Amino acid sequence: QMNPANWEDYTERLAALFKTKPQAEWVELLEGTDACFAPVVPLDEAKDHPHMKARGAFVDHGGRSHTAPAPRFDRTPGVIRDSATDGEEVVARWAEGS
Repeated sequence: QMNPANWEDYTERLAALFKTKPQAEWVELLEGTDACFAPVVPLDEAKDHPHMKARGAFVDHGGRSHTAPAPRFDRTPGVIRDSATDGEEVVARWAEGS
């Protein structure tokens, strides 16, 4: 598993295995177990997943859903800045180092 020389073979074998059942069956089988597992879903579905809600992984800011700032510290809360809307503004923010 840890030998990079075997990764391509493992990837192919796992891909073949996961193709044997629909995603819903894998979710039913693996979710709630000790397996490191999560289904690949669109972002709007991911933010509504119970695990993501419990972890506070997404926050609303300015009417949009964003991933929460990470890492999270008790005494230094993260900040979500408004998105730049044009290239010049992006370059200006980058140049000022913020």
